[in-house]
Amino acid sequence: MPYLMIIFAFLAICSAEDQKQINFFAKAGFIPDGDTVFVKGGKYDGKALRLKGIDAPERTQAFSNKSRLSLVSKISKTQFKVVVHETDKYGRFLATVYVGERNINKEMVQEGWAWAYTYKGVTELYEAEMKKAQQEKLGLWKDSEPMAPWDFRRKKKN
Repeated sequence: MPYLMIIFAFLAICSAEDQKQINFFAKAGFIPDGDTVFVKGGKYDGKALRLKGIDAPERTQAFSNKSRLSLVSKISKTQFKVVVHETDKYGRFLATVYVGERNINKEMVQEGWAWAYTYKGVTELYEAEMKKAQQEKLGLWKDSEPMAPWDFRRKKKN
């Protein structure tokens, strides 16, 4: 019986280690679009970050370059904090990026360069910010009927 308790305690500790949040400071390498950044230098050099809770236009989609350039202007010349929430099926860190106290994921939605995005059934983190950007016709919301990236990907697949 004591052996079982030791085994369960060991498994609980291992499980807690797996759930530990990863936080680190980084610099941007390649920024292919408005919701993806490749880390430059340090322990995670070359690691892809996917900004959690947002979905920016795809590379061949309207407003893609403006969305990308907005992200570039926010993080390319400064160190930023990365808070990793999980790893997706492609091996990318799903993360929130901060410059000082500024939540860059949130800013991308507030300025109209990305959609609030549901992932694994989690309610959109930035739904209120997206609605406000829509009402004010900011960024991609200047288009009367912008196509959400998930619809664009599905249409392209078919």
